[in-house]
Amino acid sequence: EARYAVEELGLHAIMIRPNPTAGRNLHDAEYDVFYAAVAELGVPLSIHEGCGVWMPEYGIDRFDEHIAWHAMCHPMEQMGAVLSFTLGGVMERHPTLRVVFLEAGATWLPYWLYRLDEHVEWLGEVEASYLSLMPTEYFQRQGWISLESDEPNLRALVDTIGIDRLVWASDYPHPDAKYPGSVTAMLDAVGLTDDERRLIL
Repeated sequence: EARYAVEELGLHAIMIRPNPTAGRNLHDAEYDVFYAAVAELGVPLSIHEGCGVWMPEYGIDRFDEHIAWHAMCHPMEQMGAVLSFTLGGVMERHPTLRVVFLEAGATWLPYWLYRLDEHVEWLGEVEASYLSLMPTEYFQRQGWISLESDEPNLRALVDTIGIDRLVWASDYPHPDAKYPGSVTAMLDAVGLTDDERRLIL
Protein backbone atom coordinates (compact mmCIF):
# COMPACT_ATOMS: atom_id res chain seq x y z
CA GLU A 1 0.00 0.00 0.00
CA ALA A 2 2.87 2.42 0.73
CA ARG A 3 4.40 1.73 -2.68
CA TYR A 4 1.01 2.16 -4.38
CA ALA A 5 0.40 5.43 -2.54
CA VAL A 6 3.77 6.93 -3.50
CA GLU A 7 4.55 5.38 -6.87
CA GLU A 8 1.04 5.22 -8.36
CA LEU A 9 -0.88 7.98 -6.60
CA GLY A 10 2.07 10.38 -6.24
CA LEU A 11 1.64 11.01 -2.52
CA HIS A 12 4.53 12.73 -0.72
CA ALA A 13 4.06 11.13 2.71
CA ILE A 14 2.41 8.18 4.41
CA MET A 15 0.12 8.66 7.43
CA ILE A 16 -0.69 6.13 10.13
CA ARG A 17 -2.45 6.31 13.48
CA PRO A 18 -0.51 6.02 16.77
CA ASN A 19 -3.13 3.73 18.32
CA PRO A 20 -2.46 0.03 18.87
CA THR A 21 -4.07 -2.14 16.20
CA ALA A 22 -4.99 -5.80 16.72
CA GLY A 23 -3.07 -5.70 19.99
CA ARG A 24 0.13 -4.46 18.35
CA ASN A 25 2.02 -1.30 19.32
CA LEU A 26 3.90 0.62 16.63
CA HIS A 27 7.24 -1.00 17.50
CA ASP A 28 5.93 -4.53 16.90
CA ALA A 29 8.30 -6.38 14.55
CA GLU A 30 5.30 -7.30 12.36
CA TYR A 31 5.42 -3.73 11.03
CA ASP A 32 9.09 -3.82 10.04
CA VAL A 33 8.37 -4.75 6.41
CA PHE A 34 6.13 -1.67 6.16
CA TYR A 35 8.69 0.65 7.80
CA ALA A 36 11.40 -0.69 5.50
CA ALA A 37 9.21 0.05 2.46
CA VAL A 38 8.49 3.62 3.62
CA ALA A 39 12.19 4.24 4.25
CA GLU A 40 13.08 2.85 0.82
CA LEU A 41 10.48 5.12 -0.83
CA GLY A 42 12.17 8.12 0.83
CA VAL A 43 8.96 9.72 2.07
CA PRO A 44 8.22 10.73 5.65
CA LEU A 45 5.96 8.64 7.82
CA SER A 46 3.50 10.92 9.60
CA ILE A 47 1.79 9.92 12.83
CA HIS A 48 -1.56 11.63 13.35
CA GLU A 49 -4.09 11.02 16.09
CA GLY A 50 -7.79 11.75 16.04
CA CYS A 51 -10.50 11.32 18.62
CA GLY A 52 -13.35 8.87 18.92
CA VAL A 53 -11.99 6.04 16.78
CA TRP A 54 -12.88 2.39 17.28
CA MET A 55 -9.37 1.64 18.49
CA PRO A 56 -7.71 1.72 21.90
CA GLU A 57 -7.26 5.38 22.81
CA TYR A 58 -5.98 7.22 25.86
CA GLY A 59 -8.79 8.85 27.82
CA ILE A 60 -11.80 7.15 26.31
CA ASP A 61 -11.42 4.14 28.60
CA ARG A 62 -11.87 6.16 31.79
CA PHE A 63 -13.67 9.43 30.97
CA ASP A 64 -17.16 9.97 29.60
CA GLU A 65 -16.75 13.49 28.25
CA HIS A 66 -15.48 14.43 24.79
CA ILE A 67 -13.51 17.32 26.29
CA ALA A 68 -11.46 14.79 28.27
CA TRP A 69 -10.96 12.42 25.34
CA HIS A 70 -9.81 15.18 23.02
CA ALA A 71 -7.50 16.76 25.59
CA MET A 72 -5.81 13.43 26.30
CA CYS A 73 -5.74 11.45 23.09
CA HIS A 74 -3.67 13.77 20.90
CA PRO A 75 -0.59 14.27 23.09
CA MET A 76 -0.75 10.97 24.98
CA GLU A 77 -1.09 8.77 21.90
CA GLN A 78 1.81 10.68 20.37
CA MET A 79 3.86 10.14 23.52
CA GLY A 80 3.26 6.42 23.07
CA ALA A 81 4.27 6.69 19.42
CA VAL A 82 7.50 8.54 20.26
CA LEU A 83 8.26 5.78 22.77
CA SER A 84 7.67 3.08 20.13
CA PHE A 85 9.88 4.72 17.52
CA THR A 86 12.76 5.61 19.87
CA LEU A 87 12.83 3.33 22.93
CA GLY A 88 10.88 0.63 21.09
CA GLY A 89 13.66 0.32 18.52
CA VAL A 90 11.96 1.25 15.23
CA MET A 91 14.48 4.00 14.49
CA GLU A 92 17.32 1.68 15.50
CA ARG A 93 16.14 -0.98 13.03
CA HIS A 94 15.32 1.57 10.28
CA PRO A 95 17.94 4.34 10.51
CA THR A 96 16.82 6.08 7.30
CA LEU A 97 13.12 6.21 8.22
CA ARG A 98 11.90 9.79 8.76
CA VAL A 99 9.00 10.18 11.19
CA VAL A 100 6.91 13.28 11.91
CA PHE A 101 4.50 13.50 14.83
CA LEU A 102 1.56 15.76 14.02
CA GLU A 103 -1.26 17.69 15.68
CA ALA A 104 -0.47 17.12 19.33
CA GLY A 105 1.50 20.23 20.18
CA ALA A 106 5.21 19.88 20.81
CA THR A 107 6.35 21.41 24.07
CA TRP A 108 5.71 18.17 25.96
CA LEU A 109 8.49 16.54 23.90
CA PRO A 110 11.59 17.75 25.83
CA TYR A 111 10.23 16.34 29.08
CA TRP A 112 9.19 13.07 27.44
CA LEU A 113 12.55 12.51 25.75
CA TYR A 114 14.30 13.34 29.02
CA ARG A 115 12.16 10.74 30.80
CA LEU A 116 12.80 8.09 28.15
CA ASP A 117 16.56 8.81 28.29
CA GLU A 118 16.48 8.44 32.07
CA HIS A 119 14.77 5.07 31.78
CA VAL A 120 17.33 3.83 29.27
CA GLU A 121 20.09 4.86 31.69
CA TRP A 122 18.28 3.02 34.47
CA LEU A 123 16.99 -0.13 32.75
CA GLY A 124 18.56 -0.09 29.30
CA GLU A 125 21.06 -2.88 29.85
CA VAL A 126 18.23 -5.14 31.01
CA GLU A 127 15.30 -4.17 28.77
CA ALA A 128 16.71 -2.05 25.92
CA SER A 129 20.14 -3.46 25.15
CA TYR A 130 19.27 -3.37 21.44
CA LEU A 131 19.57 0.44 21.39
CA SER A 132 22.80 2.08 20.23
CA LEU A 133 21.57 5.65 20.91
CA MET A 134 19.47 7.43 23.49
CA PRO A 135 15.83 8.28 22.64
CA THR A 136 16.69 11.99 22.32
CA GLU A 137 19.46 11.14 19.83
CA TYR A 138 17.14 9.02 17.71
CA PHE A 139 14.64 11.86 17.58
CA GLN A 140 17.31 14.40 16.68
CA ARG A 141 18.43 12.10 13.86
CA GLN A 142 15.08 10.95 12.43
CA GLY A 143 12.16 12.72 14.08
CA TRP A 144 10.15 15.89 13.47
CA ILE A 145 7.22 17.34 15.37
CA SER A 146 4.60 19.95 14.58
CA LEU A 147 4.14 22.88 16.94
CA GLU A 148 1.40 25.38 17.47
CA SER A 149 2.32 29.04 17.44
CA ASP A 150 0.97 29.92 20.90
CA GLU A 151 2.49 27.02 22.83
CA PRO A 152 4.45 27.88 25.96
CA ASN A 153 8.18 27.14 26.32
CA LEU A 154 9.07 26.97 22.63
CA ARG A 155 12.65 27.96 23.52
CA ALA A 156 13.17 24.72 25.48
CA LEU A 157 11.80 22.74 22.55
CA VAL A 158 14.24 24.36 20.08
CA ASP A 159 17.16 23.93 22.47
CA THR A 160 16.35 20.24 23.04
CA ILE A 161 15.76 18.92 19.53
CA GLY A 162 16.91 21.72 17.20
CA ILE A 163 15.07 24.17 14.99
CA ASP A 164 15.37 21.86 11.97
CA ARG A 165 13.20 19.24 13.70
CA LEU A 166 10.13 21.49 13.90
CA VAL A 167 7.28 22.02 11.48
CA TRP A 168 4.32 24.34 11.82
CA ALA A 169 0.72 23.21 12.16
CA SER A 170 -2.11 25.60 11.39
CA ASP A 171 -4.70 22.89 12.24
CA TYR A 172 -7.09 24.51 9.76
CA PRO A 173 -10.09 23.94 9.49
CA HIS A 174 -10.56 22.32 12.89
CA PRO A 175 -12.48 24.32 15.51
CA ASP A 176 -9.42 24.73 17.75
CA ALA A 177 -7.32 26.17 14.89
CA LYS A 178 -5.96 29.68 15.17
CA TYR A 179 -7.91 31.03 12.21
CA PRO A 180 -7.85 33.58 10.85
CA GLY A 181 -4.42 34.85 11.80
CA SER A 182 -2.51 31.57 12.20
CA VAL A 183 0.49 32.74 10.15
CA THR A 184 0.63 36.01 12.09
CA ALA A 185 0.50 34.07 15.34
CA MET A 186 3.50 31.99 14.23
CA LEU A 187 5.41 35.12 13.26
CA ASP A 188 4.69 36.49 16.76
CA ALA A 189 5.57 33.25 18.58
CA VAL A 190 7.21 34.00 21.92
CA GLY A 191 10.73 32.76 22.62
CA LEU A 192 11.91 32.38 19.02
CA THR A 193 14.16 34.57 16.92
CA ASP A 194 12.99 35.95 13.56
CA ASP A 195 15.26 33.50 11.75
CA GLU A 196 13.86 30.57 13.73
CA ARG A 197 10.28 31.58 12.93
CA ARG A 198 11.12 31.78 9.23
CA LEU A 199 12.80 28.37 9.29
CA ILE A 200 9.76 26.77 10.95
CA LEU A 201 7.37 28.32 8.42
